[in-house]
Order: sequence, then C-alpha cells, then structure tokens
Amino acid sequence: VIIKATGYFTTDDAHTLQMRVDLGGTTIGDASGITLPDLATGNEHWELEFVFTIRTTGVSGTAIGQGKFRFCEAIGGATNPCVESEMLNTSTFTVDTTIANALDVTAQWGTASSTSSITCTNLVIKAEN
Repeated sequence: VIIKATGYFTTDDAHTLQMRVDLGGTTIGDASGITLPDLATGNEHWELEFVFTIRTTGVSGTAIGQGKFRFCEAIGGATNPCVESEMLNTSTFTVDTTIANALDVTAQWGTASSTSSITCTNLVIKAEN
C-alpha cells in the first residue's frame, strides 16, 4: 500500500509537529518531534509518503512499512534546505487482515495555537497485489 499526502501549514512560532499513519487503530508510521519554522507571514508546502507491505494474512497477519514526512522552507524568496523526518520500522507489526481496517493520516501540534494550522489538500492511497 502506498500513501502520499501533500498540503500546506502555517505556524506563528517554532512549534513541533507529530505526523502519524495508523492502520486499524495501531500507529504504523510515526514522525515526531518535527520542529517547524516561524511562518507568521505565510504558508509552506509539506508532503508525506508511507509504503507498507502485508507479509502474512489472517487474524495475526504481519506487515512492515517505511516512510517520511518532509517540508522545505521558502521564506523571503530564498529556499532553505528541506527537512525530512523518517517513519522507520525495523520489525513487522501485527494486522488483522480478516476485517476492514481504517487507514488514518493524522497531525498533532506539540503546543496548541489558534494561529498554527496544517491542511491536507491531496491524498492518494494505492493498494497493489
């Protein structure tokens, strides 16, 4: 399964952000502690890509996946280096393949702020056999 999401964010301070991919209520991808720049004057682009493969099926099926969350700053007309946060799994996780499992991509700010927001404008989920 391939998940690609893109959008934009803005924040009034250098807040942290946690991006997660959940399958059936279990976190299978986690990019946490991402420090975003102060963007009081505008929005910035972000993208997330996560790929996972079902290795065995059944009530105690297994899967493994990897991914990343990425953003690039373009403040004041100058493009700064891109920042990537890995979503790394070094072992398989359990997934019940005999039931329908919700697939969620979530974002959580480290500090609540009425002027910080993140918006997903495009989401593609592709399942292949």
